[in-house]
Amino acid sequence: MLRAYRDTVLAHSATGVLYTQLYYRFAREVNELLAADHELRAQATAILAQLIPVAAAATEGKTPAYDDALAQDMLTFLGKLQRRASIGLKIAIFKARIDIVRKHLSLS
Repeated sequence: MLRAYRDTVLAHSATGVLYTQLYYRFAREVNELLAADHELRAQATAILAQLIPVAAAATEGKTPAYDDALAQDMLTFLGKLQRRASIGLKIAIFKARIDIVRKHLSLS
């Protein structure tokens, strides 16, 4: 499902391509950070479980939406991850947090 989201949604916008590139650049570091912190890994798993239906809707051409609680959970998680990250990942997370706030505000 996530590959379909990458190929049908992310691949068709500059921002989506950028986030795909960032994923491949920082996936190993993120995996290492999650492996070292059970709580952070649990938060990531819970967020991903909530985001999969959002990604599925976008893949089907529907307007994706998520609620305030999920947006806040994502921002909190990314803030915790950012504190442990390399400088490059910190910058990528900073951009993602801004995009989450902007996107969520535009969906409201």
